[in-house]
Amino acid sequence: MESSSMSTSAAEATDSAFNQVDHSTLFRRVFEEWARATHEKQIREKKRRQAVRFHYFHTLRIGFDALAKAVQVQKRRLQLLQRVVEKKTQAKCFYIWSEEVRRRKELAQRDADERRHCLSDAFHQWRVVHAMAVQVERDMRTAAHVHHNRLLRSSFGQWQHVIVLRRTVRANADAFATSRQLHLEQAMVLSCFLRWREHAEDHMVERLMSHRARAHHQEVLVKHTFHAWVQFVGMRKWDEILYLRAAKHQARIVLQHRFATWRDRIVAWRGARERTTMALLHWKQTMQRRAFLAWIQGMRLRQAKRHFRHEALEWRHTLFLRQGLAHWTHAAFALQEQRLHDVQRRAAAAAERVWRRVARIAMHWRYVAAHGLIQGCGRPANRHQSQVVARSHPRGRLYDDGNYSDLQPLGMSSAAVVRQSVASNCRPPPRKPLDLLYETGELQVSNAKSHPLVENASIQRDNAPLLPPLGDAWKKYGMHLPVSSSRIEGRPWDVEHAVREMETRVLVWQTKKQEWKRHKAQLDDVRRLLADAATPPATRDVLQRTVEVMEATHREHVAAHVASKGEMKALAQQIEELRRRGEELN
Repeated sequence: MESSSMSTSAAEATDSAFNQVDHSTLFRRVFEEWARATHEKQIREKKRRQAVRFHYFHTLRIGFDALAKAVQVQKRRLQLLQRVVEKKTQAKCFYIWSEEVRRRKELAQRDADERRHCLSDAFHQWRVVHAMAVQVERDMRTAAHVHHNRLLRSSFGQWQHVIVLRRTVRANADAFATSRQLHLEQAMVLSCFLRWREHAEDHMVERLMSHRARAHHQEVLVKHTFHAWVQFVGMRKWDEILYLRAAKHQARIVLQHRFATWRDRIVAWRGARERTTMALLHWKQTMQRRAFLAWIQGMRLRQAKRHFRHEALEWRHTLFLRQGLAHWTHAAFALQEQRLHDVQRRAAAAAERVWRRVARIAMHWRYVAAHGLIQGCGRPANRHQSQVVARSHPRGRLYDDGNYSDLQPLGMSSAAVVRQSVASNCRPPPRKPLDLLYETGELQVSNAKSHPLVENASIQRDNAPLLPPLGDAWKKYGMHLPVSSSRIEGRPWDVEHAVREMETRVLVWQTKKQEWKRHKAQLDDVRRLLADAATPPATRDVLQRTVEVMEATHREHVAAHVASKGEMKALAQQIEELRRRGEELN
């Protein structure tokens, strides 16, 4: 009995020692397993925070570049419109000046024609009066000559009658006295007749010379007057030629001065552009260095205050984004250099692609935060859905048994997204870069397009429906994410928010169409002004260049309008579908 009792006690002691050793080993294994799981969890948290930080800075850089390009494009369009308005004003002033000059030329020509007509009428009247005066003088001389001849004949007849009477009275005189007296009388008569004939010949010669002198004086006067008129007309023509040459020379000098001024301005603009580029590069490097230093500082303080680090980083990101946005705005408005139209088109296309990518990234992070793909707040997909994804995806075996460690969201190529359990205690999700970028007052969590900066940026997203069919894998943004039916249905507030967002996008397209119509009306007005025959050549050149620029812009508008038809149709269908599902949810 004593031996059996001893053996029993020894067996019990051995069993108790074995149980103690087994419990200690089990406790050690459990502690090691817990330490290993804790260490892996810390490593995954570290990788996730690194991925979030990398995504922050990458999205921040993309947002800054896209905002700068959009502001530059808008600034260039405003400067182009200002230059067009300035050219129109110059053309209008030049047209008014040319019309005034033409009117003055016409008035001067009309005055010259009137003076010439008056001079011609005066000369004609003078010729008529002069001819009448000459005719009157000639008639007076003829009358005087006839009267003188009659007087001479009557005197000579009376004298002859007296001589006959004397002869008759003295017929009885003696022969000597009679003969002598007769001889003396004949001699006297002969001398008188000779003197009268000489006097008549002298008078006729004098009249002939006076007539010739008057005719010669009249001809010389007419020639002198005509020569003076010809010289006057030639001087007027020469003055007009000199005035035209002076006007052309003045216009050439003005064009040379304007070209020199334009060339100096181009040199100044290029210098300003180079200085602005250097300043922007320096600012960009400074901001990158500051961001890198801030990131290093955050890494060094990671082990000190883990609980409060999230709020500190959020505040730093908000301040950094506000300062960067203000600096980029001032730098963009200080840029004065003009770009060519094709560069503007490429910049607009690049900005549109960048904003599409930013919108996809923002929508992806909203989806990730809403469904808890990082924190592990969602339920694991059932076996049926895992099998469907495994069959549909070429590498579906990687997603079996709820293992989604190889799924990587867009923009996070260096970190893996790990699904965790609902009970895991993790920090709240990070803030989105677009929320911080467009924040003005109170901090918001959504990145809707209700903000004016987002509306002006005209972010265009894919036309894929927001609510795909139930029970299928959500294939979006180049990823295959297996989701359950409870995640796809959504809440009524999400449906209303999506409907408002789509209606806002439709309203933005309608506003753009109104702007395009106004631009088309302006283009038609410029074309009608260019087709007008009364438009000066200088104004026609300016209008031709303006029409070329506006036609290129109109072609872009037409292409955007054609592209927007399909998007608007898809948006209308999605709005109807979302409203129908919202009514079903309600």
